[in-house]
Amino acid sequence: MGHLPSKNKLPSTKFTQPRNGDVFTEDTPLVVTIASKNFKTGLFANATSNFLAAPQQLDPTDGTILGHYHIVIEALTSFGQTSLTDPRIFTFSKEVPDDLIGTTPITLGLPSGFYRMTATAHAANHQPVLVPLVQRGLLNDVVYVRPAVALPKKKSILNS
Repeated sequence: MGHLPSKNKLPSTKFTQPRNGDVFTEDTPLVVTIASKNFKTGLFANATSNFLAAPQQLDPTDGTILGHYHIVIEALTSFGQTSLTDPRIFTFSKEVPDDLIGTTPITLGLPSGFYRMTATAHAANHQPVLVPLVQRGLLNDVVYVRPAVALPKKKSILNS
């Protein structure tokens, strides 16, 4: 398992952009931004040669977990979807290497539809982070977003 942080050093993650319920224009470049605390990001091993090959490690100076975030976007049939998704099928997946605030551009945007976007904390060797408390809040974040067809701009009666 590796080293566990103290209960006062549990990581926390929050999407700052987009926000839950945001509707934006389909197929338009999008920037995803996450904020975090108690987590030393930007550290990840080669996933093809070292995947899950070492235990979780802590920063020796402050006791925070060393790792990175994964952002995954999955298509849904609607915001009310209750059927399970297949975790092997996703629209977008990326490791976020940035420190403290992860910014990830999605240059092609997303097609019109409904999406679940997740940010999950992973130790440097890609395993989900481990913490010393069973009863606790969520360490990761989820938002539901909807790219929509751009509506034509209405003409102003002042410009007619």
